[in-house]
Amino acid sequence: MRSIVIISMMAGALVLQSCTSIKQKVTGVVVADFTEKNVLPQMYLHDDARWICEHTQSIAPLFESLLNGSTRKNNLLPLSYLTSGLCIELNAMEHKVNAIQASKIGFATKVKDERILEKRKYAKASQRYWKGYQAIERAYPVFYEQRANKPNSVAKCPSMTQNEELYWLIAQISGAQAIISDVASGSVYGYPTRTLAKIAENVQCIDNDAWWGAPNALSSAIWLSLPALKPSSINALEMLNESVAKGSKQGVRLAAVLKAQFHLSKGQTEDAKKTIKAAFQSRKKVAPMEKYRLFDEVAFEYLLLYSDKLWVEDTGSRTPMMKMGDFYSDKKEVNYGFDDLL
Repeated sequence: MRSIVIISMMAGALVLQSCTSIKQKVTGVVVADFTEKNVLPQMYLHDDARWICEHTQSIAPLFESLLNGSTRKNNLLPLSYLTSGLCIELNAMEHKVNAIQASKIGFATKVKDERILEKRKYAKASQRYWKGYQAIERAYPVFYEQRANKPNSVAKCPSMTQNEELYWLIAQISGAQAIISDVASGSVYGYPTRTLAKIAENVQCIDNDAWWGAPNALSSAIWLSLPALKPSSINALEMLNESVAKGSKQGVRLAAVLKAQFHLSKGQTEDAKKTIKAAFQSRKKVAPMEKYRLFDEVAFEYLLLYSDKLWVEDTGSRTPMMKMGDFYSDKKEVNYGFDDLL
């Protein structure tokens, strides 16, 4: 009799577990479908990148748990990790600017403290970005297994829908930013820089024209930074410039961010200023692409902070209001009165 009771209890537990599993899968499918058809299109229209990244930070854990059971979970997660990582990276860049500012007035203790905070933020940003990149690896296991087993061969690109191409692009950018942020943190996590070679190839799986020149911009920026990875037949600088022009024409200027980031990493200050100036001038002529406005807003969050860094280096203060795209070093051409600097 006791054995029958135990067996009955075990059977009941299995049924309940099965029901729970089915409910979880159904919930995951419904949430993924609703997110893809309703939530993301509205996010892409948004004109406030910081608002989006702040809200993503608060709802990301809930969103991830609700997606459990959905086969599309790993496609949808990279955007969540990219936007939440963006918030932290922007904070890290603010600390970088604060450190430069403190250095100019000889406040050594403040410089040290801001540098510590900067590295902490970069470490956290890199962790979030890396999770986004890992999610896309889980979404396409066959492709990444081929890359792992035959590192010197070109793996066949996976078949992707238009939405999936965007998730792919987001994940590749997230992977690159993870490594860049990790290096900026002092290599806290030690993410392998050889992954950049894979990212430069992976991003070529999607349509460069459809995605504002960003795929080629990412590849060419990596190849310019690490020339040994560059295919001999490609002029990486020419490719990067063409990508920037394409993004400017289409109204999503992510390519300009990658170009400015490259120049700043190499200490090419004047080239960085030209890139930033051209991007801001471009926006006066070409409005952000309405369907994907968020990505242009993200681009200009980066470009403004790059501008702030350069302004602080020149003057000790950030980019003045209404002077985005101008630089103090242009003062021969632009007359800055006291009121202009407020």
